[in-house]
Amino acid sequence: MTLERPAQKSTHAEYVHLADLIPDDADSNVAAGLVMMEQMDKARWGLGDLALRMMNEARYGEGGLRWFANQIGAKEKTLYGYAKVAAYYPPFARGYYWWSAYRAAMPLEDVGASLMVLRKALLRMWTVGTVEYVVARLLRKQRKVSVVIGNFHARARALPDGRIVLIPKAGALAPQFHDGDTYEIRVYRLR
Repeated sequence: MTLERPAQKSTHAEYVHLADLIPDDADSNVAAGLVMMEQMDKARWGLGDLALRMMNEARYGEGGLRWFANQIGAKEKTLYGYAKVAAYYPPFARGYYWWSAYRAAMPLEDVGASLMVLRKALLRMWTVGTVEYVVARLLRKQRKVSVVIGNFHARARALPDGRIVLIPKAGALAPQFHDGDTYEIRVYRLR
């Protein structure tokens, strides 16, 4: 499938006309704004997936993302940020909340913990600012616990629901246990 480039880039004037089509009252503006935000979120996920593809495209080497950014008129740094979020969350977990909230939950460094925060955000109708605050608070209040579980050549992570997950290091072929080795894990508590 080949796609043709648009003959002309959209101008700001076209978007002004779009705003003129919406009745000038607060409810209509909010409804239109929510639709536009949803479209922006979809575009961010899509651009993130495309950026990931270009980063992994062998024929462009390490310059694939830069080349892609130049071709579509975007900043490489912006596309890299979209790609990081797209790589962090599996496709089935996307689209339930604002894209920015997904980005705000990433510092927890565990998809399960991030999704748990996002689930609470959705149920409690938190703003993105509230998600950022809760994540920062969780990271500040995390407790470090030493657990003797053997050496699994892995990182250990305690999830907010209390489960402990061992994440094998890259290249580890089989678990190797050595009694008495200690792992340091983080414990998050969500209320």
